[in-house]
Amino acid sequence: MGAWGIKALESDEGLDVLNILENEYVPEHPVMDLGEVIQLMKEQTMLGEELSQIDFLFDNTAMALAELYFQ
Repeated sequence: MGAWGIKALESDEGLDVLNILENEYVPEHPVMDLGEVIQLMKEQTMLGEELSQIDFLFDNTAMALAELYFQ
């Protein structure tokens, strides 16, 4: 994984999250719903179906979503 900063959005995984949201979620949804976004990330295998499946990449995806949520 490439990273150029200390935040989750400053990494390749963070850019993948942004790309999925920009191309697959935002065009059809004027308001973001976190539950729908999480489901989309699961469908894109960016998050695990259950907590026992979380590994480093899934952790980074979750942190990127949290950063976006608080922005």
